Amino acid sequence: GINTANMGVAALLASAVFKGGCRLARGRREGREGRERSEGSKGSKGSKGSEGSEGVAGIFGALAGGLAVFLAVVFTAVSLILSGGEEGTFTAVALALAVAHVPIILVETVVVGSVVVFLLKVKPELVGGLGEGKR
Repeated sequence: GINTANMGVAALLASAVFKGGCRLARGRREGREGRERSEGSKGSKGSKGSEGSEGVAGIFGALAGGLAVFLAVVFTAVSLILSGGEEGTFTAVALALAVAHVPIILVETVVVGSVVVFLLKVKPELVGGLGEGKR
């Protein structure tokens, strides 16, 4: 029940952040490619546009990864606090849960951002539509 809601809502919100970042990165890449085509230039500039969109997607991937864990912790802590019958029964547990998850949030942020950038380089079609048309 509540555990599923805590994890599921956090994941859905993080997914929305990442998808918004994917749209931003895709629009940025398409805008650069369109400008380069109209100017008639090719070469290294095309790869820079691609790297820029990978960076933006990596940042949004990192934000989404950290946000998912952060929101899951907040929702779980609130659930614990609200379920305590007497004053402060689970407040200390909720605080310990939040403190214990700070390093996990930081690691998750770095790992997810790195994985998104890696996947965009080796198999971009796996990442939220960013790799469409890219081989």
